[in-house]
Amino acid sequence: MAVAWLIARIELRRNWRGLLGLALLVTFVAAAVMTATVGADRASTSIDRFRVWAGASDATYQGDNYSASEKMLAAAAELPDVEGVAEGHLINAFLIDNPVSDIAVFSDPAGRFAREVDRPIVLEGRMPADDAPNEIMLNELSATLTGLGVGEHVQAKTWSQDDLEALFSAGVPGFGGPQLDLVVVGIGRFLDELPGDVARTSPYAVGSPAFLDAHPGIGVWPGFVSVRVDNGVEGFQRVSDVLSPLQRSDIIDDFDGSSVPAFTAQAQYIDTARRAVDTLAIGLLVFALAAAIAGGFVVGQAVLRSLARASATATTLDQLGLPLSRTATALAIPTAVAGSIGAVAGMVVAIAASPLLPVGLARRAEIDPGVRIAPQIVMPLALLAMVAIASFAFLASLRAGVADVDDRRRRPSGLSATARRWGIRPTIATGIQLATDRGEPSRPVPVRAAFVALTIGVAGVAGSAVVATSWHSLNDQPGRWGWNWSTMPDLFEERSAEELQTLQDRLNADPRLAAVGELSSTGVFINGVAMNGTSLTAFAGDLSLTRRDGRLPSGASEIALGTQTMSDLAVTIGDPVDVRTPEGGTRRFTVVGTAVFPKEEGVSIDVGAAFTPDGLASVGAEQALTSAILVYPEGVDVAALETGLTRDYGFTFTSFSRPQPPAAVTNLSVAADIARALGWFFAALGALGLLHTLVISSARRSAHLAILRTLGFERSQVRLAVLVQATVLGVVSLLVGLPAGWIGGRVVWRIVASGTGALAPPATPWFLLVALVPIGLMVTWIVSWWPANSAAHQDPTRHLGTE
Repeated sequence: MAVAWLIARIELRRNWRGLLGLALLVTFVAAAVMTATVGADRASTSIDRFRVWAGASDATYQGDNYSASEKMLAAAAELPDVEGVAEGHLINAFLIDNPVSDIAVFSDPAGRFAREVDRPIVLEGRMPADDAPNEIMLNELSATLTGLGVGEHVQAKTWSQDDLEALFSAGVPGFGGPQLDLVVVGIGRFLDELPGDVARTSPYAVGSPAFLDAHPGIGVWPGFVSVRVDNGVEGFQRVSDVLSPLQRSDIIDDFDGSSVPAFTAQAQYIDTARRAVDTLAIGLLVFALAAAIAGGFVVGQAVLRSLARASATATTLDQLGLPLSRTATALAIPTAVAGSIGAVAGMVVAIAASPLLPVGLARRAEIDPGVRIAPQIVMPLALLAMVAIASFAFLASLRAGVADVDDRRRRPSGLSATARRWGIRPTIATGIQLATDRGEPSRPVPVRAAFVALTIGVAGVAGSAVVATSWHSLNDQPGRWGWNWSTMPDLFEERSAEELQTLQDRLNADPRLAAVGELSSTGVFINGVAMNGTSLTAFAGDLSLTRRDGRLPSGASEIALGTQTMSDLAVTIGDPVDVRTPEGGTRRFTVVGTAVFPKEEGVSIDVGAAFTPDGLASVGAEQALTSAILVYPEGVDVAALETGLTRDYGFTFTSFSRPQPPAAVTNLSVAADIARALGWFFAALGALGLLHTLVISSARRSAHLAILRTLGFERSQVRLAVLVQATVLGVVSLLVGLPAGWIGGRVVWRIVASGTGALAPPATPWFLLVALVPIGLMVTWIVSWWPANSAAHQDPTRHLGTE
């Protein structure tokens, strides 16, 4: 064994530069794999860790009278399954001179809500002081939409208690409550805003416990109780059985008359948020796997390169009688040492890079975004990398030791032979031979591995481009997620029926608008399941809901369902469904297609039913809510047009009047980010793979190139031959990798986007895919210049002397 260590030390000293390069390459690949894996683990647990840290509630029970919350609070305090409980009250604050019309302000006189239960991450500033009635903490979305920062004041009008009661009888009231001077003391990130949905009630603030007592004339909605439950599903059911009846609200009675919580964390944000973080975690694991596979080819080439010079040493040791296993061990030790150093360095880099991950929604949920060591992940991966490299080096060394036993000459490749038969210039023919022939058994060149590595690199770049482009195409086209119009403006002023009809007639004839319509929605019961029913009436121009499959309803007995609703009801196009009528009977409808619905608060775009206006009117559980929808002509000055519409019709245009992508779509941006990162990673690996291939080829064919120099090849011809070699490798990899990546990217996108409910066909970045050909060739020539120049300047006498 002492002989083996002696030979290993000699090889370490002789080939230290190549081994250093190998260590750096292993560091790059190992760091990418470990960082992505740690990020995936961090992302997958982010929601649960945030919930534990925040003391998150599992359900919120909303009362419909002003004594219900007190009864629910008292009852919850006596239940053994309740771990934590908080009461909250809501007031509407209508902001003056602000882009956002109104926000909700929550206050808990006992000071438990947003402190002991559903605590937010404080991004800036602090929580409101207990004795400061006008201090508020904005949630992250309201800070973004309002433009308010810590220390700023905002004036707000409010409703009185009489105004609230008038909402259900006389329509939109005035502002009879006190005018508030609120000061922003903090900005926080709350659990329920993690999915990123922008809806009417999404912007809100938390006020001081002293808020309500300091403003006795303000209109306050009936209180709610948020409960954190222990003992799983059974405990939750026991708590719900007690608290649900105390709500006394018709809106929580389902079709069979049983009561359920008005809001659950599971439905409000957990399911959506976990889908997003699971997508990120899976994407990072795919990144890690792809990096490991593609990086394995490049590292394998680097190992072969480091052992290329050892074949002569192996032959000499064999002639001296050293056993083959010891020879292989001696030659593998330097490579194993370099690989181990690279693996350890990769582990250090991964730990240092851990604050960069996770991203997207998981990043927003991360309560500890600093350095994460994660020894249970990085140490096994580092050990695996060490063992894999050492094992591969040992096997490669064994092969180097027996190479001379089978010294049969390999036949040239078909492409190389064809080039010679056609009389192609010797320089080009030599380059083709360098790219396609595997060389002699004693000095093999990893041609196949090089082609595979380069093809994977090209396919990875192309597939990543398809995924990223598909997301941008989906995000930039509101019609694909159900918003087929320009705006849905607010009309806060109270109007009589005659005034509304006059306004409608004027809108229909307004030449500034391309289309005018009305969107109606109300609750319906289909096959005993409560959901939202929608209909669209086009008064002028072309307007319709978004269709996925089949067609939209055209008759009063036809219906189109969301894809998730169709799955939940276990029906397909052509099947009948029974819809409950207001009189208590049922009416039979035929499913004619699937639709994508415009995002509404608490309703997914793939859940619900589309009717004709007459069909919805016949089955609506209550009076439908209607909204005007307008389509602007292309190229119009939107700001000027909306200013005119506000002047002429009294419309109010806010962030909620414009298309806001649903969380299922915005959270897919993580897939686009990972795709872009993968694209750059594959591009780097492809370039490194090509570089290593050319270096290996030049080293192992040094005698071949020396003979060509002796026969008259100039340095420029040797350089050109190596450039031709690189070009052949690049062209073949592009021809195979581009279509493979295009197909793979489309498959991956369909899988990733399948759960959004949107109309999300894959998009092809034709310009980029075409541009990859010249870009790929240019990169190929740039990468190949150094090994080509080195091969051209080799001393032929040294190699011929060895021969």
